[in-house]
Amino acid sequence: MTHIEPRQTSRMPPSYKLANSTMCHKHLLMKSYPTRLRHFNAWGHGLIGSLPATSSPRLTRPRSRNFRVIDCLAQHDGSSSSAVQRSMHFTDCGCYGATVRSPLKPSLTSTVSVLPSRRQMRALMSRVPRASTASGGGLGAPEPPTAQLPYWKTYISRKPLLVQALLDCLGNIRQQGPLPNTIDVAMVYVSSEYLEDYGLMVDTLQRELPGLRNVFGCTGFGVIGVDGDGARELEAQPALSLTLAALPQAQVVVRHLDETNLPDGDAPPDRWSAVLGVPAFPESGLSFVVLSDPSFSAVQDLLAGLDFAFPTATKIGGLSSSSAFGGSRTATFCWSASSARKKTAPTPPTAGPDAAPTTDPRVTAAGDRSGGDEGSLSVYARGAAVMSIYGEVQMDLMIAQGCRPLSSTTWTVDGVAPGKPTHVTALSSAGVARGRSLPALEAFQIELQSVLSGMSEIQLRRTVANLTVGVAPAGLKSSLEPQDFLIRALRGFDSEQCLVVLEHMRAGQRIRFMVRDKQGAQEDLASHGVSYKRKQLQSLLQGSTEQLAPPFGMVMFTCNGRGSGLYGEDSYDARTMSSYVPVPCAGFQCNGEIGRVGNTTHLHGFTCAVGVLRVTAPAALAPPAGAGDATVTASSSPAPPPPPPPPPSASKLLPEQQPEQQ
Repeated sequence: MTHIEPRQTSRMPPSYKLANSTMCHKHLLMKSYPTRLRHFNAWGHGLIGSLPATSSPRLTRPRSRNFRVIDCLAQHDGSSSSAVQRSMHFTDCGCYGATVRSPLKPSLTSTVSVLPSRRQMRALMSRVPRASTASGGGLGAPEPPTAQLPYWKTYISRKPLLVQALLDCLGNIRQQGPLPNTIDVAMVYVSSEYLEDYGLMVDTLQRELPGLRNVFGCTGFGVIGVDGDGARELEAQPALSLTLAALPQAQVVVRHLDETNLPDGDAPPDRWSAVLGVPAFPESGLSFVVLSDPSFSAVQDLLAGLDFAFPTATKIGGLSSSSAFGGSRTATFCWSASSARKKTAPTPPTAGPDAAPTTDPRVTAAGDRSGGDEGSLSVYARGAAVMSIYGEVQMDLMIAQGCRPLSSTTWTVDGVAPGKPTHVTALSSAGVARGRSLPALEAFQIELQSVLSGMSEIQLRRTVANLTVGVAPAGLKSSLEPQDFLIRALRGFDSEQCLVVLEHMRAGQRIRFMVRDKQGAQEDLASHGVSYKRKQLQSLLQGSTEQLAPPFGMVMFTCNGRGSGLYGEDSYDARTMSSYVPVPCAGFQCNGEIGRVGNTTHLHGFTCAVGVLRVTAPAALAPPAGAGDATVTASSSPAPPPPPPPPPSASKLLPEQQPEQQ
């Protein structure tokens, strides 16, 4: 709450008109504001009047707009048990307020609240929870996050230096409310223009956030975050996106992998569990965010291993990128406070082949590019950084591949060339040629003829140039939607009139011809947003307790071929998805996107991969302010401190918590 110190004046200006000068707090109010308050009248326990918009630094509305004072109460600080503190500080509802202090008697203060229109007072009052007098805070006063609610705040900055941008983001996040004592992860996505300052990132975050546990992120052609104007994508310019997350319902673990410590294809799930620091057979939700260097040749092996060891886990991510002026200056950031302590403390050698690789100094030094101090052991020029979120937090995926179907016809692959799994020889469709098998080239000609009407020659050439093939994964549902297809490039036809697709094909698979363009990207993105909202509504109507918890955060990994170059406007992907899921989002523009289609995680192109985070145990949460709010406000009533958790049993310890074998 803002304390406005009163002006030291010996008398009231003659322009002030006071109906009842015996009310001391009214008199103080008149003398304390630096500009005039005109035409005051007694109204209940408070005042009514008009206040110019320039009278307080908190009033940022246009000068011509007047505001009405609706509450002004005397308050005695702790002098009596019957003292009342009633503050109507509607900071979250677009209203403004101040506390005025007496120059003669400091214990006497007056609290003033201002709202845009008296007509809207009832509606605003109904939106603000009543504060408990025992809490000592006013209505709407910000409180520290409780143990039941996740904390997720994001900000994006365009400061020219990395440290300046970090401090700018931290300052704006702090303005949104008090920080929790412990930050589970700081996600940082930066432009490659900050190359010279990469090594300062972790040191700065450690100094500003003593309770920081992990740092995770990478470089990007463009970075995604939130500022005062909402969700933004800042492309090809110095920019930094910072997200601070505290998830009491989950554990966050970050690891860096490369060729030296990546499990091989025959490794059992226990080996992957030890490498990543998560249980081999999790009993609750498990999600992975993978950020890889584009030159990391084993990224496909990494994704296949995650699918094998954790088939039910959610996977999302992207390949790091750089701006047009950054050259090949890509990097991934991965730092853990627990790993740093292990490296600095003298410990006996770890026994066993399944030991967590974070104790191996080769892992942290492999990509070091900026010095030998503890903070610099977080910047990697190659390999992949993996963040695991394990616990009562679920990540819902939306993989928008930026395509629209050329027609509604779905084809079945009837033949593949021997020894050439990417060459399709024959196709068939139930609604074409009575379902008989056709040569691939003839089937393609029939497809084009069905959409030729009303299409100009220029449109036809553009459509053919942007053609792709959507492949439905085997065993998928019988009724297919556009988002059920894995988009793969169409190379054309060979000399034997075979359809050449950049994917290993099998007889019996279903495909569709797709068009990848601006219209397709817009339609595909909207279809995913509508589908997500429909699922939320169905869960509410069915009374499903598992889906009732609203989302609290979102990660977004979109292709650097989208953005303003595709849409002709900036921030289209971020703003569109934020309109469907109004929570803080963070991410970057990638060289390739990672996401699951069907039961397999793939590396995509021209895709917008979105992960929406929500708590899967809504019964443990305090009632949110609203299902569509971008931030969740804690209840103003003070809750008793939770009892200390019992010590975990040996069977439920994470691999990194298991006692070492002596």
